[in-house]
Amino acid sequence: MTYKTCKYYRRPLRGIRNDISKYYYDFNHGTGGYLHIVTDDYNLEDYHIQLCLDDIRESYKREYDTYEDKGRGLARRIGEALLKCNMPERVLVTRSCYETGDRSQWNACWNEGNCDKCAVEHGNAYFESEAYDE
Repeated sequence: MTYKTCKYYRRPLRGIRNDISKYYYDFNHGTGGYLHIVTDDYNLEDYHIQLCLDDIRESYKREYDTYEDKGRGLARRIGEALLKCNMPERVLVTRSCYETGDRSQWNACWNEGNCDKCAVEHGNAYFESEAYDE
């Protein structure tokens, strides 16, 4: 497999990506929890991220905790970090390699900015096509 160096990659993105992985797997939010419209549905505009952050903020006002509340501090940190990213960076940290469902792939396939399939340049249509499975 031939890798190319990603022009969108910068080292701080790895921290965001690791936090997303932790949120999904360590806090068992397989469908994204508070961040589902961003991390599952790839709605990456500021408005969408802010909507998630507002939901998290509201959750602290409840007198009881729900399943979603597990890890909400981490979810808030991820949302705030994503607001500081540009759109290609948001695509990169939320889109690439999630579909494998294998936690080891979160770090292995990203490979310090070296990749074989670009989430940013190919866009969502590529990752939803049969070509991605090749």
